[in-house]
Order: sequence, then C-alpha cells, then structure tokens
Amino acid sequence: MEENKAQEINVGSIISLILGIVGLFIFGIIAGIGAIAFGYGKDDNIAKVGMVLGVVDIGIMVVFYLIAF
Repeated sequence: MEENKAQEINVGSIISLILGIVGLFIFGIIAGIGAIAFGYGKDDNIAKVGMVLGVVDIGIMVVFYLIAF
C-alpha cells in the first residue's frame, strides 16, 4: 500500500502571505509586522514571500510617512 505524502503547508505561512498582500493596500506597518512575525522560523517559500512582502509594506509606509511630514 502506497502512502500519499502531501506537502504540509503551515497555517502561519499562509497567514504571513495574506498579511503581506493586505499590507500593500491597507494597514501597512501593522500587517507588515504581522507578516514578518507569522513567517519567521518557517522553512517554506510561502512564508519567505510573506516576510518579504512584510518588509516591503513597512518600507513603503516609512517612505510615505517621511514624505508626508
């Protein structure tokens, strides 16, 4: 009998990706920090993309705040 070994995707990785995408449009710094926190320590590509998007969210918001004030 062969076992089907499906790759498990961690829920934290998916949350990290969702927060990273949402942070591009609303709640930039808060969602960016959440994306980094949920993706930290995970070893899959979804978490890495979420963390990169989180850093981009924070960077964009910092630039907007510096321009605005």
